Amino acid sequence: MAIELSSISGAEPATIEDIRRELLSVLEPRADERPARREFVFVSMVPVPYDVGLKAESLAEFLDAIGAAPAESVAYHFITRRVLDGIGRNELSKWLEEEFSLVEVAEAPSRIDPLIFDNEHELKAEIIKVLERELL
Repeated sequence: MAIELSSISGAEPATIEDIRRELLSVLEPRADERPARREFVFVSMVPVPYDVGLKAESLAEFLDAIGAAPAESVAYHFITRRVLDGIGRNELSKWLEEEFSLVEVAEAPSRIDPLIFDNEHELKAEIIKVLERELL
């Protein structure tokens, strides 16, 4: 089952509902197989966004700002906003396409699956690598 769960992709255009359905398709058939040793306690959270003092009005400023932004900020724009809005598209790609009509460039980060990274810093590094390859 662990292999099946690890193969679930979080790449776009998957929404949180798509991922939930896929998780259930793996877990439901085994729901009565074995009791747990300890209970699982579900919690919830509400992100508290705050301005980190970085803005971009050009592609050069955009690349510089992503490099300077905290990894948590990049992850927020790449994952959290996509999930909260249910739009299936990260804000970085949306901005590149809407502001500069860079459809192909915007598609490159959209192909990144955030679920394959161990932490936000690795995800940020991959996003920067992809954007630099596409823009420089």
